[in-house]
Amino acid sequence: MYLRHPLLSLNRIEHGFGLLSSPDASQKPITARQVHGVDVFRVGQGGETLESDGLWTDSPGGKVGVWTADCLPVLFSNKTGSVVCAVHAGWRGAVRGIVTEALSRLKRDAGLLPSDLLVVLGPSAGRCCYEVGPEVHSEVASRYPDFIGRKAHPNHLDLPGLVLYQLAVAGVPASQTGSIDLCTICHPDLFFSHRRQGRLREGRSMINWIKTSS
Repeated sequence: MYLRHPLLSLNRIEHGFGLLSSPDASQKPITARQVHGVDVFRVGQGGETLESDGLWTDSPGGKVGVWTADCLPVLFSNKTGSVVCAVHAGWRGAVRGIVTEALSRLKRDAGLLPSDLLVVLGPSAGRCCYEVGPEVHSEVASRYPDFIGRKAHPNHLDLPGLVLYQLAVAGVPASQTGSIDLCTICHPDLFFSHRRQGRLREGRSMINWIKTSS
């Protein structure tokens, strides 16, 4: 079982945000070795082995995915589903611009403007639970002073809020963004969580994926 968002489902774009008990997809998505960076690469139908936190494809029936266990999965698609992208955004990747890098790649290489895209955020550590140190707030404030000025919290980071802010600034209409507002730390019955489980997680994560139209 996967969580799905109506913004993509109503446009007949196949996708899923993984739960603790999600079975393997019948067609496994292409994934990469995630390093909390800002690289976004194009992939085809093959099993490319990449070091990246973002993958996109325009291959018919192509499926790309990212693994998460508190970090934020972000799925992109044009309105026909012919181009899709999956991004893994931890605080480092989000603050340092992986979402805007994905938008830039899709514009440069696929000819898609931010206003052409549908973007959905999946479950992640929420502002309710995502405690960070002053060095994180300092970096966020230096890069996004308008956001931190409106959203400041002395100990917590609003990771989905930051990404939605970046999307809005980049020109993605609010009507074309969506979010599944569930905190992975708050829901041990639904999600693996690195923050909550620590070493007990033993590398287990949720797969989040999106597929192009055939």
